[in-house]
Amino acid sequence: MKITEENAVQQIKNRNEKAIAFIIQTYGSLLTAIIKRHVHYNEHNEKIGPSIPIK
Repeated sequence: MKITEENAVQQIKNRNEKAIAFIIQTYGSLLTAIIKRHVHYNEHNEKIGPSIPIK
């Protein structure tokens, strides 16, 4: 079956590995940017977290 934007989610639910490859190929740059932003945000919070008093 050909993977398209319309059927990608259903194919992932059906455990079709080609659907994951489609998502990575189609949205890889966006996924990378989002992941880097969250990793950087979490690293930043871990560095400042202990210095902020928690009430």
